[in-house]
Amino acid sequence: MANRRVLIVAEKPHAAKAIAPVWQKLHPSDEIDFFLTPPMGSFVFDIPRDLPLSGVPYIKEVQLKRRNFRGYGRHGQSVFNEDFISLAWRADLIVCATDCDPQGCRNFLDLLEFYKIETPLDQIQRVWPRDFTEASLTAACLSETSILDTPHMEFAAIGRAKQYFDQQWVLNALPVFSTMMKAAGRNPSAYVSKGQAYFSKYALQTLLLLDHQMEGAWTEGEIIRLMQDNPASKKNSPIGSAISQGEIFQGMVSSRILDWGKKNEEGQTTYWISGFGRKIIDLLHKDCFDPHLSARLNEWGTDWPASKPKIDRYIRTFFGKQLRYQTKKMQSA
Repeated sequence: MANRRVLIVAEKPHAAKAIAPVWQKLHPSDEIDFFLTPPMGSFVFDIPRDLPLSGVPYIKEVQLKRRNFRGYGRHGQSVFNEDFISLAWRADLIVCATDCDPQGCRNFLDLLEFYKIETPLDQIQRVWPRDFTEASLTAACLSETSILDTPHMEFAAIGRAKQYFDQQWVLNALPVFSTMMKAAGRNPSAYVSKGQAYFSKYALQTLLLLDHQMEGAWTEGEIIRLMQDNPASKKNSPIGSAISQGEIFQGMVSSRILDWGKKNEEGQTTYWISGFGRKIIDLLHKDCFDPHLSARLNEWGTDWPASKPKIDRYIRTFFGKQLRYQTKKMQSA
């Protein structure tokens, strides 16, 4: 097809740079536009501020707004320096080249739905390479496979379930855990800019997993391995992903849930649950510890959207118990 306009949507600059010459070699007359959406997604939850405790537990459909993000995009510029709507509307062919995982597949669908792009899914090509060798990229670009003919939608369903769970978590964690942090002696507003006004689901599980170990101190590597192996779970249920585990650990350090200082025999810094962390643990209901959470999220994803009532029930039970428990503890203090 002569003078075809092609829009390729990817997440990482190196992926776009790898695909571009291969595609151009196979289709020399195509005019290519790239749109890069960051791996964490082009959007964030549109969460109201100052949610009252009286409304807990909150259950709402996912609402998104554009992420204010710099560092990604065409030629390394902001994601939104290019108008995705215009690029998509003028494209003769849209190609999805996001990562082949739940988040990458969901990110692409978020773009289409947020900007109301009406191109049928069976007309969107999916580039799904095994790796970034020229042979693999060539085969992927030649496949002309739509996203409906790949595992894209199955992965996206897992991403949707996790996204839905995460929004319910944030809606309830903001009022509940910010109140708990204040009772433990910290002003939660001081942590808002760091995203630490509440506990993420996996920071909370990591804290409680450490509490269930023999009391002592751990190196960063030992804590990361505990998150990966999660010995408290009878299922394969790592706490966080290989990419996020380091970020979760650093968040726990910067929010002073963990203290540090002592060196071990190898000269490595060791970390332990801080006094603030111990106060938080004292205010947590025992059922907050859920070592199987990661496995649950994957199970809910394979049954999405039929699993939505299970997520709602989990959130209502988790935060209902926690709010009653911490309120009673705070009143008796």
